[in-house]
Amino acid sequence: MSTFAPSTDRVANTSWGSSRQGAAVVGLWIHHQADGAGADANDYMIGPNDRDSHPTYAIDDNESATVVGIVHPNKAPSSTFYVNDQSAVALEAANTTGEPEWRVPEQALEEIALIAAHHAIESPRAAHPIEVNQPGVTQRGFWVGWHSQVRSTACPGPYLTARIPAIVARANQIKNAIQAGASWSDILNNPAAPDKKAGFLMALNDSQQEEIYQTVKAIRGGQVHPQGYTYDAAILGLVQGLYSAIGNVKVGDVKVNVDDLAKQLREGLGKEVAAELAKRLAA
Repeated sequence: MSTFAPSTDRVANTSWGSSRQGAAVVGLWIHHQADGAGADANDYMIGPNDRDSHPTYAIDDNESATVVGIVHPNKAPSSTFYVNDQSAVALEAANTTGEPEWRVPEQALEEIALIAAHHAIESPRAAHPIEVNQPGVTQRGFWVGWHSQVRSTACPGPYLTARIPAIVARANQIKNAIQAGASWSDILNNPAAPDKKAGFLMALNDSQQEEIYQTVKAIRGGQVHPQGYTYDAAILGLVQGLYSAIGNVKVGDVKVNVDDLAKQLREGLGKEVAAELAKRLAA
């Protein structure tokens, strides 16, 4: 039985959602509301709306990024077409700005990671790290995907899309902590140590993501993969997930066993690229 994430602030009593027909929840779809800082962020998703979108969760555009449960996780939401929603939960994040970036509150990034971690732990894939979704690829872990992967749309916008690999890294940190014995109260209520940035900011920052991306690009000789950004985001997710798993958050400070790193990356990158990436990052 699926449940709402412990970070959910309130649950709206709605009748939306449809039967999963026995499908397990193995992924999360991320959408943006595209309201450009509209005042009706959550109400729009709770009631009938012109997009007929009723996600599992709506995240408000206020500073605390209030999370409202709309469709019970036992039911399939109606945000990404049933063929995609049948085995996933979905969320709509309200925006603080409009085009071109469609920003969301920074706290919304943490809330998404908390939601992903919770459902990954509940899923039949709990033994594997959370992954960035790779369409057309069989994945072992609970995945985090976004709307434009399955439909021609700008959703969830460049701001959120660029941060999905780091959201996955943070979700793995949370998942690992819970599975190691931490309570959700520990995660939600205890402040980070004074020398650590709390929550989402513990994941790899933009410059560290860029270092990984440029390293992979250099290994490829500057060639762009046919799948474009989706493929590169998947690489970032693999690398960041690994760093989260071994308790490191700074690329420059990491000294790891090259063989172990290469082994864990090999499936996603290919043997030769993974080995070379491991050597460069561990140097």
